[in-house]
Amino acid sequence: MKTKRFFASLLFLIMTATMCFHAFSPVASAFSDETGSISLTITDSQTDETVENVAFHLYHVATARKLGTGITYKYNDPYDECNMQMRSFQNEHLPLHLLVFAVERSLNYTRLVSDANGNIVFDNLTPGAYLIVPDYETTPHFTISPFIVSTPLYDEVSGEWVFDINATPKIEYRVPTDTQEMTYITVKKQWESKTENPDSVTVSLLRDFRKVETVTLSEENNWSYRWDNLSKKYAWNVIEENVPDGYIVSYDTSSNTVVITNEKPFDDETTTKPEDTTIPDELIETGQLNWPVPVLATAGLLLFSLGWAMLNLGKKTNEEQ
Repeated sequence: MKTKRFFASLLFLIMTATMCFHAFSPVASAFSDETGSISLTITDSQTDETVENVAFHLYHVATARKLGTGITYKYNDPYDECNMQMRSFQNEHLPLHLLVFAVERSLNYTRLVSDANGNIVFDNLTPGAYLIVPDYETTPHFTISPFIVSTPLYDEVSGEWVFDINATPKIEYRVPTDTQEMTYITVKKQWESKTENPDSVTVSLLRDFRKVETVTLSEENNWSYRWDNLSKKYAWNVIEENVPDGYIVSYDTSSNTVVITNEKPFDDETTTKPEDTTIPDELIETGQLNWPVPVLATAGLLLFSLGWAMLNLGKKTNEEQ
């Protein structure tokens, strides 16, 4: 009888803790009707002078929802088919991957040109993540890497959301055109999957972030390819195109080698992939989330209660003996 009472009390405590956990768990919610802006200032890093007549393309790739002082992002249609997770905007391959995806599908973008002060302002933007790509026809002497900017961002100092974001693109000057120096780039493909993988994949060579050549990787070439005699006048990158359905792609660059990995998240033989195969929301923390505090407090209370109940049960057992 006493044992039954103990386990009944234990079950009650667990149910109470579970209810408290759900009560304090954060729920992602939409931002208000506020819109934001992204301002760019194009400055020559060598002369500190502003640069005019440089065009930029703006792609709206993901929608943002707030989660405490953090943000979750969900790809917009059809970017949810790009099969690369938004784990970090600092990943240099994410904007490249999204750029190739957007160009291949001729997705819509907004185009603006820097004014006499080197300024560009994209305004009336709904909360989300935006891919910003220079129009390389307007940057003959330098290159600017594509990058991602989010609006809004959380300011921990003021405790407020900032919807108007300022960004300064990184200008990379070209090597003098008369240089004869050459380089190479190697791409290697690997799989992280327990099931049978596709017979081949397609990868593209990018020169100054624009596709110039495509090759197929398969067992025939040992899932590897090397491009030689590449002029150092340009920036070279490699991106996988048309990532197979059900796989997530990631990139790892070391020296002149790019390793592309395809992973299958739902790869358990006993588990079937859900109908909704879109990449899940990604939490990009822009501040401290407050929800763990009450959850941890509840967990501590649970452990204390369990210890107290077990101690009293032991005392009663000893008294009866």
